[in-house]
Amino acid sequence: MEIETISDGGDQIEIRLHGENHTYLNLLRSYLQKDKDVTFAAYKIPHPLLDNTRPLLKIQTNGKKTPWQALKDANKSILADAEEFKKSL
Repeated sequence: MEIETISDGGDQIEIRLHGENHTYLNLLRSYLQKDKDVTFAAYKIPHPLLDNTRPLLKIQTNGKKTPWQALKDANKSILADAEEFKKSL
């Protein structure tokens, strides 16, 4: 996955995730929204007929952690839950 930073304004970022779709982004958004320091997390995927169809993810925090740290924390939680699920099988 390639990440392209669109804007980085301290407590808010907008990034494009090349090669991702609803499957990963919806999971990531849900984990971000569980974080008490994240005030906004959403993504959109432009219409497929448009030139730039790469998903856009927006994360805003309350300032206690950076959006980049919230993104890292969410990914760590996803990996930990997936590992726990794998062990339970």
